[in-house]
Amino acid sequence: MNQKGVTLVELLIVIVVMGVISAFSIVALGDIITNTSQQVDEYNIKLLEDKIELAMADGTLTVKNNRLFNTVTNRAYGGTGSWFVEDMVNYLGSRVIPVVEEAKNPYNQDGGDGKYKFFFNVKTDKIEIFYYDTSRVKVVLGEIAR
Repeated sequence: MNQKGVTLVELLIVIVVMGVISAFSIVALGDIITNTSQQVDEYNIKLLEDKIELAMADGTLTVKNNRLFNTVTNRAYGGTGSWFVEDMVNYLGSRVIPVVEEAKNPYNQDGGDGKYKFFFNVKTDKIEIFYYDTSRVKVVLGEIAR
């Protein structure tokens, strides 16, 4: 007798195989999202380094009292907060914020607006760009030689 159709065992095998494939896909997708966040932060740091160097070269930014100081607006910066972005909009073009999950904590918030930011630490020979992780440990992402 020639019967067409699918047995219950065949159907269960197909469902199990699809489940295994989707489980691997979800894990791979999570890795892709994490890697993309890190790449965005690396790009943002490179952008900040380039723009700060450009602004220092043309005299717009200088170092005063161990902080980055804007000679045009007469404001000093400790990080990429709203003042920095407003004053540097011609250099930056858009807001530069960290996107990796460990940077999304209260230590990195810009005022009360919930935006996350990179900070600057001015030393004698370099300017560090960093953020704080969830344990309030400084994570240095880039350095600009002075």
